[in-house]
Amino acid sequence: MILKRAAFLAMLVLGLSSQSREVLAGFRVSAFGYPVVSWLQVSTDPTVGAPRLGWGVGASMEWGLAKWLGVELTGLYAKRVVGGPLNSESEFSYAQVPLQFRVWSNQWLSFALGGYVGFALGGVVNRSGQTSSGLTYSSLGYSRWDWGGVASAGIQYPLIHHWYLFIDSRFMYGMQNIELVPLGTSVSHWLELSVIGGLRLGTF
Repeated sequence: MILKRAAFLAMLVLGLSSQSREVLAGFRVSAFGYPVVSWLQVSTDPTVGAPRLGWGVGASMEWGLAKWLGVELTGLYAKRVVGGPLNSESEFSYAQVPLQFRVWSNQWLSFALGGYVGFALGGVVNRSGQTSSGLTYSSLGYSRWDWGGVASAGIQYPLIHHWYLFIDSRFMYGMQNIELVPLGTSVSHWLELSVIGGLRLGTF
């Protein structure tokens, strides 16, 4: 009887270990494009940084920690556009790297929470009427770095074996004051809302 129980426990442990290795080896790879609404919230001047529509592209990799949990690393290139006085617009190009923990309530629905870091590329393009001009971040008194929190909710639909069509709504909240030399109590930080859509290859 003791030998039978020992054999049964050994088989159970080996089976669980095998399943754990399979789960941990699972991954999801996604590629996508998306519209993004960004606004630069300036505490001392609400006429600056009004929300405008921009766009972005990116790819992500999610590693399975369990059947219902994964850690997701994403690379994004985003065109953030904000409005200013007299119908002017300013365009900012950013590379962003969000890192999130994603919880799957079932095969189709997921929720994620984490943080991101971003770095501005090139200069700032300012448009007013039919004219446009290039500005540097230092001349505007802005830092190129940006970081903050990110939350998202997504849904995916199976197409063929391991392939999915997915949509993910995402909100980024910048926690860094991007002003290099804040004037008094002035605070400027980014807010961003996007709807990401694309294809996903997943094995768990």
